Amino acid sequence: MINKNSQEWKSVPFLIKVSMLGIGTRKEALRLEYSFLILGILALLMFFFVDRGFIGFVAIFPLTAYSYAYTTRWIDEAGLWGENEK
Repeated sequence: MINKNSQEWKSVPFLIKVSMLGIGTRKEALRLEYSFLILGILALLMFFFVDRGFIGFVAIFPLTAYSYAYTTRWIDEAGLWGENEK
């Protein structure tokens, strides 16, 4: 679990803090990452087989999954997860 009151967390870039709103553990971040990746794949399938109107979702879901992957990796490298999260 991230200690969001620690001095290290206060020096984290703003976008990393925003993307981690409501997320406390690495497991939760990974769950969101995989969920958005699956939603992106489903939106891509719906784009090809159901309706071309899903093009926005085809772009947004994988980008969101990538942002969670980047944020998780950044926090991993900074060592901000709790001791039992590594």
